[in-house]
Amino acid sequence: MVVTHHRARRGVMMRRFWRLRWGGVALTAAWQQLKRLRGGALTGAITTPLDVIKTRLLVQGAANQYRGIFDRVQTIIREEGSSALLRGIQPRVLWIGIGGSIFFGVLEST
Repeated sequence: MVVTHHRARRGVMMRRFWRLRWGGVALTAAWQQLKRLRGGALTGAITTPLDVIKTRLLVQGAANQYRGIFDRVQTIIREEGSSALLRGIQPRVLWIGIGGSIFFGVLEST
């Protein structure tokens, strides 16, 4: 993509606006941190059902009462309802959201 003079000038003007309006770097850093937090929280929310299934398969031990992942999902939905796949989503989203914001912040600064 070729950056035209108009597009470059507009970017400079927007940066000046945010510095004048909100005090500069503090808002930019806070905004970046919120974006990182959102990315981590979204990751935690999406992977929660997979983590529930994995934990249930590991806890079964040597009994082998489930034949695999799909059997486990069907059993959970049939016996406990589909909301059981989202058990523990609140602390997981909080924990992975905070961890993801720290991780992505360190990754971007290196």
